[in-house]
Amino acid sequence: MKAIGIDIGGTEIKAGIVTEKGKILKEIIIETNSYYGKKKLISNLERIIRKLDSKSIKAIGIGFAGDVDSKKGQIVQSPNIQCMNKVFLVKELKKKFRKKIFLQNDATLMTFAEALLGAGKKYKIVVGLTAGTGIGSGIVINKQIYSGRDNLTEIGHTVINFFGPKCSCKNNGCLEQYVGIKALMKITEIRMEMHNSKLKKMWPLTPKKVDTAAKKGDKVAKAILKETGAYLGIGLTNILHFLNPDAIILGGGLSNSNILIKEAKKEMKKRAFKRVKNTKILKPKFKNKAGIVGAGLLALKAH
Repeated sequence: MKAIGIDIGGTEIKAGIVTEKGKILKEIIIETNSYYGKKKLISNLERIIRKLDSKSIKAIGIGFAGDVDSKKGQIVQSPNIQCMNKVFLVKELKKKFRKKIFLQNDATLMTFAEALLGAGKKYKIVVGLTAGTGIGSGIVINKQIYSGRDNLTEIGHTVINFFGPKCSCKNNGCLEQYVGIKALMKITEIRMEMHNSKLKKMWPLTPKKVDTAAKKGDKVAKAILKETGAYLGIGLTNILHFLNPDAIILGGGLSNSNILIKEAKKEMKKRAFKRVKNTKILKPKFKNKAGIVGAGLLALKAH
């Protein structure tokens, strides 16, 4: 069987035809462009589905970056794609398509893909953390998605600094304010103005450019990545103490920085109880396509 898997992130919409073995047969990637509004984003989704749809497609799975009510097919709140707040996305798409459509949080679906067929397939309790535009998370226990009473497991919005900066979720000092592309770019712009750094010559900046500068010996870039990694390590420690999982899958763009991840593991080992330090910290097998695979698998399993 085959399904359409769609991963809607703050930066890109990725979609593909997914098989039961997690293979992507055809793929489409476009920019999210959420600043154009709800109608444009839904129109883009419809266009993508038409390009991928056929008689062999059994269902459609959609992952979305934010608070999602999977039972109602509703996007409750999305800090990074606010034009879609309170939108019944499944209902909107069913006006045009007769296929069964399933909606879930995007990081949850990344975790689902990795727990079923990827890096976490050998383990019972798997937590996923995506360090992309913001911080997403998912929990899979015994190959089943765990999302609590109200389909909400937002580890990125756990507080690590009571007096920290205001978050888009209206809280203060969330993990997402210290780890994620937005947070990294914000601190980089501040630090490179304060210190003499090669980063000034690399505008416009990206996480990859910061990582490259750090590898080439730029002290400011290296310090930024190590500081961000330390904050991630605090987040990982909280996960270990809350859930004591078998494995944590680290995905998203920032997970590609070895300097950042090494510092995160170091901070976690320094802070965590000795008995929980055996938790595996793993990279996703499906890499940046895990969201597509997870959405497709959700549709195939739920169909």
